[in-house]
Amino acid sequence: RRSTATTESRIARHRHAEMDAAIAAAERDAQLASNTAGSAAQQLVDWTEGEKSVIKNLEKLGAVIASDAFQQVNSAFVQQHRSVFEFTDENKFEYTALHEQYVELMEKTLVDLAKDVNMDELLSNLPGFMEARAHTEDPEGTGAYIDFLLSLTDFETFKNLMLMANMATTSRPVVAVVADSDAPLQTLDRTALPKVMVEQARALMQLSAEGASVEWKQAVLKKDEMLLETTTLNGVRYARLSMLIDLSVPHAVMCMLNMSAPDRNRWNQMADRVEVHRDERAGKVHDVVCTLHFKMPGVAKLIKSIPSKMTFRIAIEEDAPKPGHVRYVMAGWDLKSDAPSTSSMATLRVATLEPAGEGMCRLQTVDQQLQAAPEWMLTMWVGNNYAKQVKADVMRYKKHFGLA
Repeated sequence: RRSTATTESRIARHRHAEMDAAIAAAERDAQLASNTAGSAAQQLVDWTEGEKSVIKNLEKLGAVIASDAFQQVNSAFVQQHRSVFEFTDENKFEYTALHEQYVELMEKTLVDLAKDVNMDELLSNLPGFMEARAHTEDPEGTGAYIDFLLSLTDFETFKNLMLMANMATTSRPVVAVVADSDAPLQTLDRTALPKVMVEQARALMQLSAEGASVEWKQAVLKKDEMLLETTTLNGVRYARLSMLIDLSVPHAVMCMLNMSAPDRNRWNQMADRVEVHRDERAGKVHDVVCTLHFKMPGVAKLIKSIPSKMTFRIAIEEDAPKPGHVRYVMAGWDLKSDAPSTSSMATLRVATLEPAGEGMCRLQTVDQQLQAAPEWMLTMWVGNNYAKQVKADVMRYKKHFGLA
């Protein structure tokens, strides 16, 4: 009987312990739910009536912008007039006239398709909404719609996008400088990339080598921060970038090149989504094939010939070319043929990340430029967009990992 009583007592205590644990867990869940609800309620309270109106109207506009009807109107205009634009620095009067027609057409189409949007109310409240400092993280996701509205009337944005639409319709194989050097490229050899890729990358590496007899022309210089140079060899244009990164080499690799990181979208804002098709490691070599789904700015979303996603193969090697450095080769890739892409938008890059003081590194890249694009387009993109994007990603990365 004592044994039975002892057993029953133990079972009772065990049940009580389970009940106490369940109650404690329920209390924690309730507290978490309460905190979440409180935070959400606070978020709603933060918005003024005018801001709520802006959000509502912008969301309706966003649905219209993404609709087939709106995109068809835009696409028809672009396809009809894109051939007028040439890759020169000259801005013809015809370009301005077409831009005015484009703005008028897009605005009319928006009004016709968004009849339930109060345009007067939106335009009245939008300036205050954009100036509100409390909502810089854009929790409602309205930033893309504002970006579209602002870029719609910008001539340079319009011209660049028409040029890109022109460029995207012309297939172009990636061309490499003919190189006779047998300089070892362990990154490529050990990842077994096709011979054509090895030759292309060897040529790019030669261009970036110390003592190379190549005349580079300065395009962008930001003191102690970034230097962009360009050159032309055998009719092919190249760009060389040197940029200071506020991260150590290992962290820079994680921030910029680790496509499989589960929280990558917390710091990298260039892509909405990353599909990893291959992720293999062999010693110090990392071989990745991935597709990046880009966040398209402004009216770029409306040009369907501009790819919203691109596939790359990235070969990364640690301790190359020196201990503590990282070298990588990034090339546009075709999944079906498992070979270098011959798309007009295909890219090729050879780069190194090297230590540059405590917690810092320098990114050195050599890229084969899109041959159809003028140098001013590259200068505008790298000087104004790419550098800012990298800086912003680094800041978010450091905040995410508590390095700030």
